[in-house]
Amino acid sequence: MSEITSAAKKWDEHHRSWRNRAYKLVGRAVKLGVLPPAYNLTCADCGNPAAVYDHRDYRDALNVTPVCVRCNFKRGW
Repeated sequence: MSEITSAAKKWDEHHRSWRNRAYKLVGRAVKLGVLPPAYNLTCADCGNPAAVYDHRDYRDALNVTPVCVRCNFKRGW
């Protein structure tokens, strides 16, 4: 059981580092004007005003989709 826990812990730490890097890169891209703020866009899923950018793969940090809070929750991890 400890091997599984250890592997899960390593994966979680690795996942968090990619996620944090992706969030920072998107924030910088918005600040520099490379990406528009999400709230200026419409949700890709439902057409309502977007609130955030969704990452499907944190390793591809700038491959994001603008979504509203509801659709971001539906998409999950």
